[in-house]
Amino acid sequence: MKSVRTLARVAALVLAAAAVLTACGEAEDAVSDATEAVEDAANDAADAADATTDAAGDAAEEAVDAVEDAAGDAAEAVEDVAEEAVEEVADVASDAVEVSLVEWELIAPTSFAGGDVTFTASNDGEFPHELAVVRGDSYETLPLLANGAVDEAALGADFLGRTDRIEAGASGDLTLTLEPGNYVLVCNIQAGPNSHAAAGQVLSVTVEG
Repeated sequence: MKSVRTLARVAALVLAAAAVLTACGEAEDAVSDATEAVEDAANDAADAADATTDAAGDAAEEAVDAVEDAAGDAAEAVEDVAEEAVEEVADVASDAVEVSLVEWELIAPTSFAGGDVTFTASNDGEFPHELAVVRGDSYETLPLLANGAVDEAALGADFLGRTDRIEAGASGDLTLTLEPGNYVLVCNIQAGPNSHAAAGQVLSVTVEG
């Protein structure tokens, strides 16, 4: 009886061992499959990361190029504006005629280019003065009043314009379009029998073509 029981136990142990071995084999297969799945997922993730890195690098390069292009365009625009400003200042400077008004003299260039001319008159004297521009060969050839002031009414269209009255230490501008020819600059302030022109505050000038 004991032998039969012993044989039964051995058989049970063999069957159990066989079941364990079978289960271990299946487990190994499952582990192998899971390992392969994890490796595949890791490879896919690596490929995705590389693609993302490449895309980010391309986007960064494009952004840098765009910024550099914009900076270059902005620099060119600033340079163009600066050049235009310099040219405009140079044009204004070349057309400006500086005039100094003092007792009893008028100091300025006696020849300058025609076109749009801006006279900048500075009162460097002690009394109020003005700057008037008259078409004519000289002060002596102009129609004059008894006190020596230029007769503006008699001149008509040959009286071209004047600044406002300029106080001592101040300045004023007068812009005129002048054709080539002869002109007279004059301070035409007068009071009773006296006038600044008669006192000598006149200057004959020539406008070149």
